[in-house]
Amino acid sequence: MTESKKLVLDKNVKVTSLSQKMTLQADKITWMDDKQLFAAVGNVLIDSPDWQLGKMPEVWATPDLSKIGSPSKFK
Repeated sequence: MTESKKLVLDKNVKVTSLSQKMTLQADKITWMDDKQLFAAVGNVLIDSPDWQLGKMPEVWATPDLSKIGSPSKFK
């Protein structure tokens, strides 16, 4: 049996990085333990003190939000 660690948050959720001073907001955010990445899906918005980007259909990000991009950038 293979065990996987997966966390799924839905209904307008946010992940905040204090070190990057950024917030990732989406309809649903899934933690992909095998990749050590967040997958944000649906109305994705990225907010920092200096800029805002969104709304996008899907974005993947590192836990500290230091790297954010389309899923193809992480494959």
